[in-house]
Amino acid sequence: MTVSTPLIGPAGPHRGLSVVNRIAASKGFRGFGWSTYLTILLAFTGGFVIFLHHIFRFSQFPYHSRVGRIGYYLHVIPGLIFFFAAAYQFVSPLRRLWPTIHHYVGYIFTVAQVISTIGILTILFSGSAEAGPNGAAFSFFAVCWWVLTLFRAIQAAIRRDITTHNIWIIRNVFYAFGIIWTRPGVLINTAIVPGLPIEYALGITLVWVMIFWFGIGEWWIYLKYGEGIFKSRYSSVITNAIFPARARSTASYIPLPHDTTAKEDATTIYIPSSGNDSATADNAPLIGPYPPRILAPWTPITLTSKTSLSDRAVLLRFHMATNQYPVIIPPGRHVTLRAKGTSLGVRSYTPISNPTETAYGNFDFLISVRENGGPKSMSKYISNLQLGQTMEMTPSQGSFNVPTSQPNLLLIAGGSGITPILSVLTQLLPSTTPPNITLLYTAKTSPPPLDDHLRALADRYSSFTYIPMLKLKQQDVVDHLPDLETAKEVLQTEKGREQWTGEKACVLVSGPPGLPKSVIKWVGESGFARELIWAFDIDGR
Repeated sequence: MTVSTPLIGPAGPHRGLSVVNRIAASKGFRGFGWSTYLTILLAFTGGFVIFLHHIFRFSQFPYHSRVGRIGYYLHVIPGLIFFFAAAYQFVSPLRRLWPTIHHYVGYIFTVAQVISTIGILTILFSGSAEAGPNGAAFSFFAVCWWVLTLFRAIQAAIRRDITTHNIWIIRNVFYAFGIIWTRPGVLINTAIVPGLPIEYALGITLVWVMIFWFGIGEWWIYLKYGEGIFKSRYSSVITNAIFPARARSTASYIPLPHDTTAKEDATTIYIPSSGNDSATADNAPLIGPYPPRILAPWTPITLTSKTSLSDRAVLLRFHMATNQYPVIIPPGRHVTLRAKGTSLGVRSYTPISNPTETAYGNFDFLISVRENGGPKSMSKYISNLQLGQTMEMTPSQGSFNVPTSQPNLLLIAGGSGITPILSVLTQLLPSTTPPNITLLYTAKTSPPPLDDHLRALADRYSSFTYIPMLKLKQQDVVDHLPDLETAKEVLQTEKGREQWTGEKACVLVSGPPGLPKSVIKWVGESGFARELIWAFDIDGR
């Protein structure tokens, strides 16, 4: 069964339920922590040691033996291709200029590692490894971890969580460096201890070079992303300095319209208008010094409110029942929903609730129901839910970070593409020094969904200008572009980074596929660098 393109916001990562997509969308390895990983790997390694001692007579077969030669070629030649592809993957300007080539090289990278892994296992299981049973057992353990890092990187790429993908690729490549250092390591060991048998020299080398390069990789990840071995990204929720929990906000938020007949419970959020107001019934802080909630791969959420905005749009609020707060979903990023027990598959949506509401497990979704949406479409299913019914939700996914340096921003939204744009507004407008923001919103209906809410935001915040329109033209965009020289100055202050995630952008666009492409073309013709434009779904989410 093929999953159609999401109707809300930009197209989601799940284009179809291929085998890999099914694995990535299911629990798979995603919900396990370090202890589970290590337990599984140690169990397999122990079984492998027993297998070696009882099945093979371990001896130092040379590589030129029949099976060993095959394993050698399967291991070395794809390994060289692997490192060539890896070198390209780490050149960020090339990734941005030729993303299609980056993707195809990624496929080559993956296939090369798989074949190389088969070669390693062939050498080990043929008894032609020179490291003895203990070294071979450690090699088996290392290979399992190497394959796991590749799986997690692929899983993150499918979900378009680029930062998580980068972290696991770094682990993968640095561990591969340990393999390259095996032979030099043997020379070092035999130089330190002359006459050391090859079995011991190679076995010792396998241990220290793998641990050494594993540590170097974790150190790099820590310097670049603020994460290390004990702060690993086992879910897509940001848990570090990339998106730190902010101090308690004293700004007031305009609540989204909701059905007043919806049942409220003890976890109802009272949006504060000043620092002295209560946040909840038990006077809990809005966002305290607690770490962000790490959601399970699929967490149940219950529909608590339902408001019809038009015959084509409905606003739904779901609540996640948990005692572990806050829940942090960075603005502009999406989650994936599924209806358990149905054949609808999965669909990605962008929550539009403000950070205070999200922190306590309340998630607002604007669902667009098209006239041609079939009875089995996910959006049709969600829009027909009754109060009290449940869905399941993943942690936040994506790589987008809210621009904080540009003094002027132009936001452009088309139809249901308003969802990531609105989540950005709820982040920026209540801040102490918000930028000057102009929103151009084009929709097929007049007034567009959430028109009253957007007008209320414009009335409350003098830094926000809201302009609805039925059709967006090039001149509309050009007339409202921020000052080019100021935008360039902000961009020039950036020292460069591995991954561009939108912090320096001054134009954000989200909508149907044709809209972002047109805006990129129009803005580029006005002299703006591509790095100053963030197009949701094209650049990521």
